[in-house]
Amino acid sequence: MPFFISKLKEEGRLNQTHFTIVNVGSRKITSQDDYAEGGWGVLAPNLTIYGFDADADACDAANADLEARQINWVEKHIPLALGETVGEATLYVTQDPMCSSLYQPNEPYAARFSGLSELMNESFSIEVDITTLDQVCQTEGIHEIDFLQVDVQGADLQVLKGASQTLDRTILAVQIEVEFSHLYRHQPLFADVDTFLRGRSSLYLILVLPIVYGPIAHSIIPTIGTTALGRRYLFPRFHPRRIQFPIENPRANFETGLYRRHPGIS
Repeated sequence: MPFFISKLKEEGRLNQTHFTIVNVGSRKITSQDDYAEGGWGVLAPNLTIYGFDADADACDAANADLEARQINWVEKHIPLALGETVGEATLYVTQDPMCSSLYQPNEPYAARFSGLSELMNESFSIEVDITTLDQVCQTEGIHEIDFLQVDVQGADLQVLKGASQTLDRTILAVQIEVEFSHLYRHQPLFADVDTFLRGRSSLYLILVLPIVYGPIAHSIIPTIGTTALGRRYLFPRFHPRRIQFPIENPRANFETGLYRRHPGIS
């Protein structure tokens, strides 16, 4: 978390303010996937993190790690697949489980890029129960979300559609993975996600960070290759007086949003 929030914490201005984060697709692969260790921990103990992942083993591992660390914030990982509706769906489990998706991997397309097939090729498929974020918020008693991250390998739009009430009611900022090419068969692409979110009057686009796949490797630095996926950051439109955010600095934008959203910050 950048200096602005740390300074407010140091001065005691966040003592009466609670922050809630929801992470859909919460498998912890690297240290960057540990939200509290990545900077959000500065908000503890007034911090709650809910993680959702279809992989029960990944959730169990995350919860066991949190218990061993004796954390001073609330965080739990719940083994649920989130989507657009409540029911059943096919989960395509890939050779590396982090690439598993509700959409079938596009193996001929993945074969065009070095090392991608070893991660994305389908291992097997299973039927799983799915629910919506709106439904989970009711069940878990989640009344307000400050920050939502969605990274579910092509099914991100399904999660957003299943969170329509939550998006309209509480969310301050959204970070979502978007694809520009069909890494998974019949998946929505950036334009589909963009159209859906532009239809929600409370959110607008800040930044897309492309990840480019080439014939040799992949990088977040634009280079010769195919732009396959990226990150989309969204922040609220503040009314009646709209803030003009610097588009090149989404973190600073979020800090400004936090400052205006929570009356306990002064």
